[in-house]
Amino acid sequence: FQQIMKGNYEFDSPYWDAISESAKDFIQHLMCLDPKTRYTCKQALQHPWISGNTALDKNIAETVSTQLKKNFARQKWRQAFNAKAVIRKMRLLAMQPHSQDSEDRPAEAQSAAEK
Repeated sequence: FQQIMKGNYEFDSPYWDAISESAKDFIQHLMCLDPKTRYTCKQALQHPWISGNTALDKNIAETVSTQLKKNFARQKWRQAFNAKAVIRKMRLLAMQPHSQDSEDRPAEAQSAAEK
């Protein structure tokens, strides 16, 4: 996201292979950092990809769906890994001996116990 905000992005393969050059051109004009060269709403509506017939005759639904499923699965694995790491850490903390010595208690608790 940081790179996009700096205007440093690419249409990486294989993710963008099925996308027409006209669509990529449209996106590039919308993402210009310089507001003077960035498309206005009127210009965007006049772009050939919007107003014309320059879109590819490819059905990209399957490609997009497959990529979304991969990303979703990757996210679920990451969540499961993080949950496992948290559980492991909690078990390690639970196994540590808990001392009831005055050294382990906060100063307020020590003074209350001494009264």
